[in-house]
Amino acid sequence: MVALHCLKKIGIGYWLTSIVYCFVYSSNAQTTVLIIPSASPSNSTLLSDYYSGRQTGLSVLLRNTDPNQPLVQGYLRITIEGQGVKLQTGSYAIFPSVDLMEGSTVNLGPSELAMYFKPQSLQGSIGFGVNQPNVFPEGFYQFCFEFLEKNTSRLVGTMQCVQANLSYSEPVDLRLPEDGQTILFSDLNKLRFQWKASHINVLNSDYSFLLVELDPNDKVSETSFAKAKPIYTLKLKEEKLLYGIEQPLLEKEKKYAWRVQTVAVNETGEKEPFKNDGFSEIYWFQVK
Repeated sequence: MVALHCLKKIGIGYWLTSIVYCFVYSSNAQTTVLIIPSASPSNSTLLSDYYSGRQTGLSVLLRNTDPNQPLVQGYLRITIEGQGVKLQTGSYAIFPSVDLMEGSTVNLGPSELAMYFKPQSLQGSIGFGVNQPNVFPEGFYQFCFEFLEKNTSRLVGTMQCVQANLSYSEPVDLRLPEDGQTILFSDLNKLRFQWKASHINVLNSDYSFLLVELDPNDKVSETSFAKAKPIYTLKLKEEKLLYGIEQPLLEKEKKYAWRVQTVAVNETGEKEPFKNDGFSEIYWFQVK
């Protein structure tokens, strides 16, 4: 009931601010520690980003509100639920103590929360991405936090939840040549392909460029592109390609299409999840 109450509270406010706060109080438990979680609107779908401390969108503020407790020592219990996934820090996991002096406030950021997200610290249904392990399916999740006393595991900070949207990175936006553009044969020696990365906080991106020749009567689609004659392909790191005399000659009265796939691997060797498997939309042009 606590989690459902939390969702009701943040359903509208989530869209009105870049940081979401959610407070849940229970009359059935003593609240010694106040918990205030926050999350950015969009967060990583890679579990490794959380246990490595690379994610920057999740944090928890803790405050000892009991004047009769000069020092409270304890640790968090975290529950993650959404999109068929339910994970919780296991009762067997051992975490360093968080010390809270009476009236003091402690903020736990990405590096302090990282240990709670390690695979060996979690239990429950994993059920992550079909094509890649340890990837959350896209969608909205609840990140819920409780505070347990160090020696007794007694609940002294009741569950507080925050909703976060976990989303894959966006493929690149194609810029030049423009979609449907007519290019003069005499201008082919200065033909430039250009695109712009839409993803952020993704390092080591590589781009696979593919140019194909379409049947003049075919509409541009995934199907027509897949069966089209490949003209030129190249893997590169730049967001542009100068198409010159070294590349296959393009012909008059021909219709061409192109797209770019983004592939990125993070520092742990995992492939960064992209929407549409990193493929951009398809642009076409004709030569006159």
